[in-house]
Amino acid sequence: MISQNKRKIFLLVLIFFIVMIYNNTFYNFYYIVKNNFSERMTYHYGNCHHSGYGFIKNIYEKYNLNKNITTINYIQKPNSEWFFYNPNINFYEDKIIVLNAYNIRPLNDGSIKFFHRGKFLGNFKIIEQYENCYFIERIND
Repeated sequence: MISQNKRKIFLLVLIFFIVMIYNNTFYNFYYIVKNNFSERMTYHYGNCHHSGYGFIKNIYEKYNLNKNITTINYIQKPNSEWFFYNPNINFYEDKIIVLNAYNIRPLNDGSIKFFHRGKFLGNFKIIEQYENCYFIERIND
C-alpha cells in the first residue's frame, strides 16, 4: 500500500509538471539557451515592425553612433529610444530614426519634408531605408 506522504509527493510533482508544461517552461528554457540576446530581442520587439529593435540596433552598429538618437515610432508606445538610451550623453540634433512610417514620400531630389504631429521638423535626406523604417539626416539648406 502506498503511504499518504508518497501520494502527496506524487501529486505535488504531477501538479508541478503540469504547470511547467502549461506555461511552456521547457521550450522557453530551450529558446533562451539556443538564441543569443540580440536574436531574442529582435524576435520579441521586431526588426522593423512593432518597436523596431533590429532596425535600431543595425543603425547603431552600421553607422557607429556614439550619441543617443531620436526615435519616432508611429504605431508603438512606449517610445523605442529606451533600447540604446544612455542618460550620460546628448542626442544627435540632425539625425532621426523613424519607424512604421507609411506616409514618407521622397521628393524628386531624394529629400523629404518631414512632419511629425502636424509640426514641420525640416528637410531631411534618407540615409537608409528598410521597408517602412528610415534613418534620416537633416539637410542644411
